[in-house]
Formats: sequence, C-alpha cells, structure tokens
Amino acid sequence: MGNNEIKNQQEYVTFELIQDSLGLKDPTIFKKYLSEVFNDLANSVNNQNKKFMTKMAFFDYIKLPIFIAEKVFNSFTKLSKHGICEEEFVDNLFRLYMGSFQETIAIIFNILDFDRDGIIKKEDVKIFLSYLPLNGEDEEEGLGVKTE
Repeated sequence: MGNNEIKNQQEYVTFELIQDSLGLKDPTIFKKYLSEVFNDLANSVNNQNKKFMTKMAFFDYIKLPIFIAEKVFNSFTKLSKHGICEEEFVDNLFRLYMGSFQETIAIIFNILDFDRDGIIKKEDVKIFLSYLPLNGEDEEEGLGVKTE
C-alpha cells in the first residue's frame, strides 16, 4: 500500500470504527449495565418516584453543558412528564452507542430537532455546536480541533 492510500484511509472514520473504539462487545452486558445505572440514579436520595430518573440526576450523569443536556433529556423523554423511565434510558443510550447507523442517527436527529417538526435548521445546529466545550491546542483560536 502506498503512502497516498494510507493517508486517504486515515482521513475517513467509519461508523463501525467509532463503535469498535468504545470497547462495547456484549450487548447484553451493556444493557444490564445501563439498567443498573438507571436504578442507581432513580434511587437517589432526592428522588421520591423510583420509576423515573429526575432531570437533575440525568444532567449530573451525562455531564454535558446544560443546554445540550436539556436537548438530550427532552429527546429521550416520550412516555412521561415525570422524567425518564428505565426503558427510555436504556433503549436510547443502547441505540446511541450500539445501534445500527440508522438507529444512532435517528437519536442524534431527535436531539437536534428542537421543535420536533421533523426539520433540523442550520441555525439550530450552529446553536447546538456553540455549546460544545472546546479542548485541545487550538482552543485559543476557537477551532476546537485537537492536533498532534
């Protein structure tokens, strides 16, 4: 393989490569883990309703900027106004990390579809991306791209 072929291969990241990098091999064990996480968070001291994870417990668990955490929470919560039930928590995170490309992209679409009208506007994506934390050497320049 020539240098150009190697360089071209390094410019592309496949969905399967991302999934493999997570190190999640056994779907059953991962689902059980997510279920245990849900139960730990739902049984937190401040939660009176053990069937649902509170919004604050969810925010604390996913450790994202509040704007993004709110969008993720709202996209996961479909069955109740009390919070996220175990089924929603486990199924959504499982599909996000171990689902097919179509399942994962559907979750991401729902997060970015702020008004749930089936359309993602350019402005919505810009706002969403502006809340992502920057890290790496290019942070001062506002690029948010880590270089090596």
